Amino acid sequence: MTISATLRDEVRRRAGFACEYCGVTETEAGAELTIDHFLPTSKGGADTPNNLVYCCARCNEYKQDYAPETASDPVLWNPRLEPASRHLIEAEDGLLYPLTEIGAFTIQRLRLNRPALVARRLQRRQEHDALVWLA
Repeated sequence: MTISATLRDEVRRRAGFACEYCGVTETEAGAELTIDHFLPTSKGGADTPNNLVYCCARCNEYKQDYAPETASDPVLWNPRLEPASRHLIEAEDGLLYPLTEIGAFTIQRLRLNRPALVARRLQRRQEHDALVWLA
């Protein structure tokens, strides 16, 4: 991967220093996250901003070099093209539920309901509710 430091910083800032798939921040991870090629370079993907996704090591590991190879293969949600809310919804229990087939495949492939992620979503909701209550 030949991504310049300038491009890497652009991708990090654009993502708000958090995984564009699951939302884990650099602070929570204790380090910078990884740069993922949404369309892997092994399948023709380029080192362009629209093909680069900032993501945590786990999401990158679970995604691997996935890209649909036929029209019948499932499609993964691309955070560079659409908001998560088009495909996923977060329930009161912190679990993500699919709104579309893309959402279902993304939740399954990236394991977006990992226990630590669910716990963090619940913690964020509690923090948000506490701030709203104080306001």
